[in-house]
Amino acid sequence: MNEEKITIEPNPTDASHPHTHLKPIVEALLDAGDESMYEKEFYLDKDGWHCDLKLPIDFVLVRQRFELPKSISLSSEHGSILCESTSVEIQGHEGAPVK
Repeated sequence: MNEEKITIEPNPTDASHPHTHLKPIVEALLDAGDESMYEKEFYLDKDGWHCDLKLPIDFVLVRQRFELPKSISLSSEHGSILCESTSVEIQGHEGAPVK
């Protein structure tokens, strides 16, 4: 059975929390067995908002489950997902990224 893709909006509904539109992606990766490297999934540092995951990002899962706007870039080369509108980054770790 084909599941309908979840549409990710290009921008969050609350500008004070610029990562909220990416939360469904992180939740799907966590449900698939990944883990956050920190207590909070998203954190703010001097470079902006980030989410660091312990495993490489499963880009196949992301492409299968989500309809992404052009402002959200998937980089298997860097093992990351970047929202170019908000500069929020989801980063995978441990070894080569899953393609």
